Amino acid sequence: MAHDELLPPRFVNLQFGTLCSGIAMALIALFVPFTFLDDFVSAGVLLAFCITNNAVVIFRASSHIRNPSSCDERRLFERELASFNAAAFGGAFFLCYSYFYTSILPIFVVVVLAIRLGKKMTKAQSGDGFEAPTGLPFVAIFINAVLIFQLEPLGLGILFCFVSLCALLYFWSSGSQGADAEVKHRWSEGVRAS
Repeated sequence: MAHDELLPPRFVNLQFGTLCSGIAMALIALFVPFTFLDDFVSAGVLLAFCITNNAVVIFRASSHIRNPSSCDERRLFERELASFNAAAFGGAFFLCYSYFYTSILPIFVVVVLAIRLGKKMTKAQSGDGFEAPTGLPFVAIFINAVLIFQLEPLGLGILFCFVSLCALLYFWSSGSQGADAEVKHRWSEGVRAS
């Protein structure tokens, strides 16, 4: 990512990047009790599965939303996908930590958005692109969210703090180095071409 100018240039040096990640992991291992560290790692893996399933949804629909004339449709798709994730995690939270009837509305929203997004994915399917069962990524995201909320709350809090810190550092470093839209556009075009 540093070669693509999405991280500060000093991270191009492999020794510096290894040193930074090693220090971060050593601090986590030093200050986080092992009983919460396993939940932290498990939640991180489940969150990575959720991100992967979101990537599958985006990749499946990319042929349809890549059309320049459908910019509003792309924004609507992005908002619906973000709303689906918020509803999935909200429904999973209420399902795990509350009474069942409080989770009915978020689960209903999850189902409605999954159907809407699934129809867009089916509409985008051309036969020569990437194919996956339409509803499977949505079911997997919700199940992963439920499994995440089955873990210890402190482990989830540590994961939330860690992800927030990483996101903050990423956005701070990409803004401070003046990463322009052209570099990010070239990077995204290279990913789409491959």
